[in-house]
Amino acid sequence: MRRGYSPVEMATAAGITAATAFFTAATTWRGQWSVASASMASLLWASIAALAVLAVVARRPAHRPTTAVDTCVGQEFPEFPTRRYLRAVEEAKQLVRIQDACIGFLLEPELRERAVVAFRRLLQDAGGRVEIVLMEPQAIEVGLRAEALTAAFENPQDYVERVKANLCHLYQFRKTLTESARSRFEVTLVSWLPGVTCYQADDVLLTAVFPLYRRSDDAPQICVAEDSPPGHVVSEAFRFLRDQVGHGFEERMLLAVASGDVDLDADAAAGNGCRMRYVGPDSDDCVYVLAGDCAIADGERVVADLPDDDGDSVRRRYEARVFERSEPRFTRVADELVSKYGDEIAEERVLALLPA
Repeated sequence: MRRGYSPVEMATAAGITAATAFFTAATTWRGQWSVASASMASLLWASIAALAVLAVVARRPAHRPTTAVDTCVGQEFPEFPTRRYLRAVEEAKQLVRIQDACIGFLLEPELRERAVVAFRRLLQDAGGRVEIVLMEPQAIEVGLRAEALTAAFENPQDYVERVKANLCHLYQFRKTLTESARSRFEVTLVSWLPGVTCYQADDVLLTAVFPLYRRSDDAPQICVAEDSPPGHVVSEAFRFLRDQVGHGFEERMLLAVASGDVDLDADAAAGNGCRMRYVGPDSDDCVYVLAGDCAIADGERVVADLPDDDGDSVRRRYEARVFERSEPRFTRVADELVSKYGDEIAEERVLALLPA
């Protein structure tokens, strides 16, 4: 609240004004104007005007440009206000933070283009950060949620495909960033349901209690300031998932692979780790990788850290074999690779990693 003027301040201002007015009137009445007296009167009146302006400015609250989300603090919405939030992302100066099972607007081409343009501006032009926490598609809880969303999706697999599509779009966007911007684009994957959603632009956020039987963007939302009690709760949930139970984007999207006679942990610690685009394992426990990502020869024995359904990684030994296009499963594997990464593999050589 703006502070009012105290009686002492008002009396002092009135006294200065009255004395100056008396000096001016007396000089005028006596007709004793001179260059010195005229200059003195002008200086006194100019000083009064300047002090009045400073007094008003000093009591004016510090101005911070408002964003589209700032204006909604305290409001409730029956569903997620997508376009309002995207306006706030476009106006963000420092931080965009998202926590959800998947991001609905990334699945709409027009909205996705608007979002990635805003992300790129914040990362590359403004030097800000984008931090995202999403669910891992293979997590057990994603499957349970898919089964629960029978009212929203006729086929539970449709929901899983939405989660996978989210990661594909983020993978493609990340490839377009400069190295500096990429370091400030942080995607974390978790195998836990997030509990609450978070769609933040700078210091204001939209949140909803994560509904098990409804889509999160179809649930009631509330707009709160980050430094409010509800905002603290959401921020703590975000940091816990990101820092305590989450896995890095590349760590989960790409398979860590090394020759069978190499210590995979030591290789990664030395910065020499090799990560490959992959799909699987299939019903025969085979994993399929793109050979162009690493120098692995046909018949070579390798070790790989394969993510499991609980969010951990299991170290397994494989033997690499060229996966011929004549194989009956090749088309399915190729389609899965394109769906997961959005990269064409027409000229890529595919390897099958067979359990050793």
